[in-house]
Amino acid sequence: MRPDSVNKSPENNSKSSESASSDKNRDGGSNGSPSTNSEGAIDRHITTLRIDDNAFSIQKGESKTNGVIEVSPAIIENRALLPARMLAESLGLQVDYDAKNKTILLTQPNDKEQKVLLILGNEMKSISRNQRNFVQNSAKVAIAEEVLSENIFVAVENGRILFPLRQIENIFSKLGLTTQIQWNHQTKEITIIR
Repeated sequence: MRPDSVNKSPENNSKSSESASSDKNRDGGSNGSPSTNSEGAIDRHITTLRIDDNAFSIQKGESKTNGVIEVSPAIIENRALLPARMLAESLGLQVDYDAKNKTILLTQPNDKEQKVLLILGNEMKSISRNQRNFVQNSAKVAIAEEVLSENIFVAVENGRILFPLRQIENIFSKLGLTTQIQWNHQTKEITIIR
């Protein structure tokens, strides 16, 4: 997602949001969409991050966890980039990294057939921004050996992969995860709701 091209929300002009939802699996099935609690209400998972801030929060139903991540989200070349592992795991995905082959496998714990393979390319250039140093890479996204996207801009900081926000929703959708992504331009806050 390009933070500078976000639409204004009509309800609140101070908050920008880009959101879209997959219509798949809204019934709370076992495929990663929201589950229902004992009263039949949907337990939503809400992950909140802020650009250049290592603090995060994850709310699952009534339970809320605050924490600190090693590498914070960043905006590089007008792209919002988020830490891939932290985000995937916060939404219940299993993450397996193969350093030798430079691949990341994302799977649903309860459905190993639904998986996405992220293939990192070669390092392209070094980028410094706000006293942070990144290495720009390209990546491919494949599902069932079919390449969905190529030449995706990713960054690596301190060995952690940052993935573009606009691609994240597409990947989660392919895994059957119903997500809504919101961007608040003023606070630089990203909220991912599942």
